[in-house]
Amino acid sequence: MTKPFPIVGSSSWSALFRERTINDLFHALRYVRALKYERISNPTQFELVLKESRGTCSSKHGLVASLAEAEGWQEVQLWNVLYEMNEENTPGVGKVLDEYGLTHLPEAHTILKIKGMVADITGLPAGASTAMDAVICEKRISALELVDGKVKWHQELMRKWLADKKVDMSFETLWAIREKCIEALSV
Repeated sequence: MTKPFPIVGSSSWSALFRERTINDLFHALRYVRALKYERISNPTQFELVLKESRGTCSSKHGLVASLAEAEGWQEVQLWNVLYEMNEENTPGVGKVLDEYGLTHLPEAHTILKIKGMVADITGLPAGASTAMDAVICEKRISALELVDGKVKWHQELMRKWLADKKVDMSFETLWAIREKCIEALSV
């Protein structure tokens, strides 16, 4: 019986996985999910996830999406979602949020959808709920758009959130709090 989504292409993305004896999508998902949650040295080079054995939601999902694009797997799609990040859906950020009197803040998250089903290979501990339970909005993107546009999209929506919720805080302060939350997850 053949495995679903076999890695058979001749691209550099395919070779990166086969070098590690990863021969299909589902083994790739498990392998990447198990890697440490930590930023790679250059967020525009998704191959560093495998070379540095670490990554975040953007780089891990961007890596697998790049493989999917190279393999022609149209059923594997890359998505950005904006959700209300809190301790319940992202364990580890609660102390930072509490320090600033916040219960949540808007966070951009990257996922894959495979045949319409959500696949989150970020590799963070599960909470009482998930990011997908608190989604504000979402959009399908390409790996290239992830590199060029996720931060811009996130910041634009965060500014809108501040205005809509009438939060008495500057964007710069909220972004700095967000960065502290991400650091807390990397410990």
